[in-house]
This record gives sequence, C-alpha cells and structure tokens, in this order.
Amino acid sequence: MKALAKKTDDRYQTVMEFARALEQAVQQPIQQVRSPVSNQPVQPRVSEQPKQKLSKPPQQKMIVQNAMQDAFRAPAPPRARTMSKRGGNGKALVFIILSILVISAALISGLVYSRSRMQTPNKTTLYVGDNNWSGWAGSSDWMIQNTPAGTVGVLLNDGSQNMKWIAPTILAPYQVSGTADYAVDAHIDVMFNQGGIWDGCFGIGLRGSNTSDNGWQGYWATICHTGSSTDSATVYIQASSPNLHSTNLTQISFAPQYGWNYTYTYRVEVIGSSIRLFVDGSFLAQVTDTNFPTGGQIGFASYNTPLSIYDFSVEAI
Repeated sequence: MKALAKKTDDRYQTVMEFARALEQAVQQPIQQVRSPVSNQPVQPRVSEQPKQKLSKPPQQKMIVQNAMQDAFRAPAPPRARTMSKRGGNGKALVFIILSILVISAALISGLVYSRSRMQTPNKTTLYVGDNNWSGWAGSSDWMIQNTPAGTVGVLLNDGSQNMKWIAPTILAPYQVSGTADYAVDAHIDVMFNQGGIWDGCFGIGLRGSNTSDNGWQGYWATICHTGSSTDSATVYIQASSPNLHSTNLTQISFAPQYGWNYTYTYRVEVIGSSIRLFVDGSFLAQVTDTNFPTGGQIGFASYNTPLSIYDFSVEAI
C-alpha cells in the first residue's frame, strides 16, 4: 500500500492526496456492485417503495461541514524537512481518523434528532377562543375585561361564588364532537388569598353532558387551597353527576413553582379511560375511570377564588 511504503518519497506527499485516494477507494466498490446472476446493475424491485431519507437539522449539517473542512485544511509539510515528514504524516492520519469519528457522531445525532421529530404525534386544534370571548355564558361572578390597549380580552371571575359546584358555572361556546379524546389548555392566574381569604377552589370541567333530569355529568380537574397561608394546595380529579355528586378519583398535594398570583398553563387530557393533568407542561396527576366515555361540554367553575383566564383552546389527541 502506498500509505505504508518504506520510502517517504513513495508515500502520499499531502493530506489532500491521501484523502482523495481514500475517497476513491471507498466509492469504487459501490459503483461496481453487480447482480451475481445477470452481471447487470442491481435495480430496486417494482414492489419496493423508495425509502424516505431522514433530514438532518441545520445545526447537524453545519457540524459535518466544519469537520470536513477541518480534516482537509492541514497544510502539507515542507519537502526539505525529511525527518519531520514521517511524523507529520502520522499526525495527519490520526487527525483524519478523529475527524471521521466526529463526522460519524454528527450524522448519528442528526438521525436520532430527525427520528424523534418524526415520532411526535400529530395534533389537531379544534377550537381557539377569540380575544372577545364571544359566546361564553355563565353566572354573575364571571365577566370579560379588555386590556388597556383594548386588543386582548380577559375572562375574569370575581370570587364571589361561595357554593361548591357540580356543573360548570360558565360553559365554552364550543362543544367537542367526532372524538372523545381531547385536551383543554388554558392560561390561568389564580388569586388565592384575595382579601386575606385562603379557602377556595377552581376547576376545569370536560367530557361533560346534560343528564335527563336537567343535571350535568363529566370530569373535573380541581385545585383547592384550604386552611393555611402556605402555597401548598390539593389537586383533585373528580367524576361529577347528580348521583355521584363530586367523587374524588385521586388527589395529590401541589405547590406551584412561583407561588400563586402567577399565570400558569393548565392542561387536562381525556384519552379513553385516562384523565391527566399538567401544569406548565409538567405531569401532575392521572387517573383511570370509565364513568363518562363521551361528552363534549367544557367549562370552568370557581368557589371563593378570583381568577383570570387569558386564553383557551381545545385540541384533538
């Protein structure tokens, strides 16, 4: 092999020359692949579909380009320095091997990144509340207030309701149809300790429907703060109906990261018999229940708890 010739003058004199020879040696077998039967180039079968290439994200392409440029940027050693040429070529060979490893790592990380993006489930937005909260109807403790600029409306509850609920005290104008699996997202600022009062609850109701006796049934994700001036509260996932009243399916303690009087994103999902609650993207609670397999009504309720809701959306999952 030329790279291992005894005489230094018979070896590759530059890294670029060695790289070109290496590239030709790698590509040559690929270009000469033949079918062992017909001695013709192997063609894809008619029944096979071309495989979709995974696209590398731009940052991974940049890593590959930089590594390749660095690999072939080393200048050739001066011809006059015969003693240092052997050591220089050895160092260049090591550098090329390390560069190949860097390129391989970049390609693998790009492949993993692309696959993880491809596996993200598709989500379909079913409803997004407008700035004016058009069509929302509820009890007298609910109101709509515009910001000073008048461009964004806020759905407010004044905390005057002092009776616990079974049905929502305000309903969304949109009812889910065509699917029983969906999620509700809302940005809510809960004002516990308004006027020195710490006892109160608020909740998001979903998969709801009217009952034959003019009642309401469905699931609730409820957060209650009682009896203490600390930030710790209790989270409940409940099944509610005229017969069940509000039955606690599960409950856990919860202390928000930044305390109350701060806006968080609350997300409630119903998927099959599973009901899950997330706060700012972090999983909080989950329960399995089969009481209400369907139902498209969505709403809110508040007991002794002023709050502000800045946006609202529904998503099929």
